[in-house]
Amino acid sequence: MNQVLDLLSSDSLLNRQKAATLITPFNLNAASEPIKHKLKTKVSSMLKSQGKERASGAVIARLCLEDWAIIKSHGSVWGNIMLHALDLPDTISWKPCIRTLTALYVKVHGKADLSRDIAGQHIGDYMKRLTNLSSKIDCSDAITTMLELYPTQCRKYLNELAKVTKGETLAYLCFSERKQQEEWQQRFSKTLNEGDLDLLYDYLKVASLIDAFVPSESLFARIFEQLASLKPGESLRALNFISNSFHFIGPIYKAKFDALVFQIAECLDLGIDEASASVVVLDKLVRSVGCISQNYTSLFSLVAKKVLNLLSKRSIATGASGLADYVQNPEIFSQPAYSDAILKTFLQFLEAVCVHVPHIPQSLRVQIDKYVLELGDQSEVLQLTLYPGKFSILPLAINQNRLLKGLETLVHPRLPPPTISYERHLSMEQEAQREVELEYQKQDEEAMIEDLEAVNETLDTKDDQESLNNIADQEKSMNDDSEIVVPTKKPIPIPKPDSFESSEFGSLTENTRQLELEIPPGKRLKVDEKVEDISSVIVQQEEKDNDAQLNEQEEDMDSDDDLIIPSLVMDSD
Repeated sequence: MNQVLDLLSSDSLLNRQKAATLITPFNLNAASEPIKHKLKTKVSSMLKSQGKERASGAVIARLCLEDWAIIKSHGSVWGNIMLHALDLPDTISWKPCIRTLTALYVKVHGKADLSRDIAGQHIGDYMKRLTNLSSKIDCSDAITTMLELYPTQCRKYLNELAKVTKGETLAYLCFSERKQQEEWQQRFSKTLNEGDLDLLYDYLKVASLIDAFVPSESLFARIFEQLASLKPGESLRALNFISNSFHFIGPIYKAKFDALVFQIAECLDLGIDEASASVVVLDKLVRSVGCISQNYTSLFSLVAKKVLNLLSKRSIATGASGLADYVQNPEIFSQPAYSDAILKTFLQFLEAVCVHVPHIPQSLRVQIDKYVLELGDQSEVLQLTLYPGKFSILPLAINQNRLLKGLETLVHPRLPPPTISYERHLSMEQEAQREVELEYQKQDEEAMIEDLEAVNETLDTKDDQESLNNIADQEKSMNDDSEIVVPTKKPIPIPKPDSFESSEFGSLTENTRQLELEIPPGKRLKVDEKVEDISSVIVQQEEKDNDAQLNEQEEDMDSDDDLIIPSLVMDSD
């Protein structure tokens, strides 16, 4: 703490800032009483000075409030000094003193002995000074804190505070007397009669917090009266109020759509500021309603023409400079030059007209397209325009309203239906999503091809098996047609399967072809058995051939017996 005292003794502002970083609750508690006394004396001396010295003293005093011993001994003294400083024209010390006083009164709140000596008799004076300074500096945080902690002492200043504070403070005003809704209704009605639209907007924000009933008819009558005056200042304030409060009382404006639209259309001729504010309100009305009825087509066509007329008068002398340009085209230097914000506002309104007013004339649509094409090379805000391609405005409508049906009705009447041009105007997120979908589609196609190849291999195997089954059926049918009895006489040797190719019975291919030729015509094949090996089929065929040959030999033997018997008889004779 000795280092802190040395730094505070210096006139350098940097040293005092360094001293402020060294004042911590731990250092204050660890400091001895003589050092604390020197610190309190130095802070009191700084608060009694002026300018930066007093502001620095207020900052150091707020850091010292972490020690309760300092608050008990010097809290009341420092509070009186800073209250008196708020009456002086020392503007640089106002905010530091307000922060320190607020922190002091928050610190002693709820402490009976300290609150009575330090805060009790000074809260009213503090609120009075805050009310006077509210028109010069922002005191809303301090006022809100005092209203929350000391509502009784602040009650007599409520009327003055309501005129200078913002919506955050008004929320606490409604807790001071009676019920919330009753307090709000009384103050809102009084402000409505006075016609202060800025304060009315603050009350509307509070109404959403306490669920208060908004007298919509009286409020709209007051706004419409100020709007219909057609005075540049009053009409502009009314338009700004409607635009800002649309989030809170939008249904009220939608219910009065007819009166508002016709009256706002007249404000377009008051000036560029009023025209810009009018276009903002009309854009919100159109988008909130959705599809505009055909009854309003002529009105919105008139408004769109006025907007295009204003845009046609804008300055195009962005690249013109020098006397030669002025002599050649002097009119372009006298035309207004609109900012990008105003151009974007007008563009958004024209976009809303094309999307939500489906019956606008073809000639007006052509003018809008022409304006967009002319302005497209001069500003980045016109990348999302009404004319994204040479086919139609359908891509924009799809991007804006993907859940709506019947978007094909928005195709430009003088142009053919869109083909694939809309794909070039998708957003980056949509393009990324589309690439992911294409990748998944490619993977699905590859998997499908693999499945088809596996199925083809299975079918080839099945075809081979079916051919074997057909051969077995042929062999079975031939066995069923002729019943063969094998004799017990000397059998004819049957060749082994390994010698098929060199045997006299022919090759495997020839025997198989012979089996195919021996199938009786019209005979139906049955697959009752499954032949596992083609060699067994050939063996069975060879056995059949051997049996047939054996039968022929027996028949020859029988014929020989018939010839021998007569000779034997003759010999016997």
